[in-house]
Amino acid sequence: LRFDCSEFSGAEGKTRLIGTPTGYQGAEQGGQLTRPMFSNPRRLVLFDEIEKAYAGVFDLMLSLMGEGRLTEQGSGRVADFTQAVIVLTSNAEHDSIGRLAEQLDKPQELDAAVRSVLKESKTFRPEIISRFDHVFVFKPLDDQTQARIAGLKIAKAGEEYGVTIKQIAPEIVFDIVTVGEDEQDARELTRLVDARLGELLLEAREKGYECVTIGVGEDGQPVVEQATEDE
Repeated sequence: LRFDCSEFSGAEGKTRLIGTPTGYQGAEQGGQLTRPMFSNPRRLVLFDEIEKAYAGVFDLMLSLMGEGRLTEQGSGRVADFTQAVIVLTSNAEHDSIGRLAEQLDKPQELDAAVRSVLKESKTFRPEIISRFDHVFVFKPLDDQTQARIAGLKIAKAGEEYGVTIKQIAPEIVFDIVTVGEDEQDARELTRLVDARLGELLLEAREKGYECVTIGVGEDGQPVVEQATEDE
């Protein structure tokens, strides 16, 4: 289960996760978090960019990570999380934490230092931080990794526009990676791919192309052409 916490930044975020109380419209539908757990408690549950969530969502985290259970409003049923893996991601204090990662080699020392930074910054309440079993610091994406991700995003974009990309000029991949390198964010690459190639892929689909190659025109801009059989 994946939850983008920027979509749970309002007071209704808590209700969406555990359902509407009895007597209110939609109470029978249950929560977006609790209801799937009833059918299968062995899940990986991801809360992406947790720092953007509404304060009431963090109250749920105390019960979820502490007791391993949540009670669904409306039905009164209890969702079991004792067999689940809960992952919270955050970009909070990433500059400070990134510097710590460069200075500290031992995982235990880095873990303790990151917790201290998060407590001092008051990004998370101390009782939330104490419930983290492990803290992992992601390294910045290097050029090769970003290029691989950009390639995957470009292939995915082709599928979404209904065409198969057989070949793409390396210069185009490099250009997308270079523009997005300041963000260090794979999601930013998705936006850049769509902005750079979306209109061309749409035109290719409208022309009836099923397989295409993407090259570089004389003006340095991407050019989409129908792929030949040997390509």
